[in-house]
Amino acid sequence: MADTHDQAEGSTANIQEKPLYQKDEEGATIDDTDEWKLDKYRIKVVERIHDEITAAESEVPSTAAELEDYAFRKAISKRTYLDTIARILIYVAGYNKMKEAKAANSGEDRTEEVVVQEEKNEDNTES
Repeated sequence: MADTHDQAEGSTANIQEKPLYQKDEEGATIDDTDEWKLDKYRIKVVERIHDEITAAESEVPSTAAELEDYAFRKAISKRTYLDTIARILIYVAGYNKMKEAKAANSGEDRTEEVVVQEEKNEDNTES
């Protein structure tokens, strides 16, 4: 039994644990859970949103910085921040498609309205 205990201790000694804290550029310790609050991290997120806007050739009415700021103000944790950013990226990717679909639907509605109006006009002229 002593051999099993010694083997277990030896196997855990070889495992490298991820440090709970990392240091920023100034050497200060940062908790990983608060990293998302740093300007450095937020700037990377703004760049990612901007890249998505550019790649999708999207005409989103807000800037990447405004969208990121919205997510940051709304967030109460890193998870909620990243969830909101993910939703924003999905929104940006589908914005033009959504806009085109609305335009197509409103165009169809107008066509139907014109047809109905023409039928009413024909009925009035026949009377």
